[in-house]
Amino acid sequence: MKSKKVKIILLEDDEDDQLLFSMALDIILIPTDLTIIKDVRDLKNNLILIQRLMPDIIFIDLGLGLINGLEYLQKIRSNELLKQIPCIIMTDSIHPMHIEKAYDAGANLYIIKPVEFSVLVDIIRNTYILNWNEYFPPGRDVFYIHYKAS
Repeated sequence: MKSKKVKIILLEDDEDDQLLFSMALDIILIPTDLTIIKDVRDLKNNLILIQRLMPDIIFIDLGLGLINGLEYLQKIRSNELLKQIPCIIMTDSIHPMHIEKAYDAGANLYIIKPVEFSVLVDIIRNTYILNWNEYFPPGRDVFYIHYKAS
């Protein structure tokens, strides 16, 4: 029996981060269908694409250049068809204001991008096994994740 592929959208404008994310998915033994939205400037058409694909999970970079990742998150949360999709903010920022704004905008997790590739693999694997019903809304004690290399 063939298992259902997990449909993932990555909103990321940095090519290195796109490649690392894709490589991490290749290592995880979970069937996935990854769509990377690289040109994040066209918010309206990208939201139409997200709605057409109806992913199981969305990873959003906070610093998307001209458009802030929170703008995408707010539009996703205000869309009746998309608002129940788990959305994870991935960023380099540990600034408390960014964390608070992401929480208030409806992110399910706020994850600091790890330095080590193996940690990125673990993060993505762990998001797959979460019971997402417990993250709508997430408790503040589990919202912010900053993995330390061991």
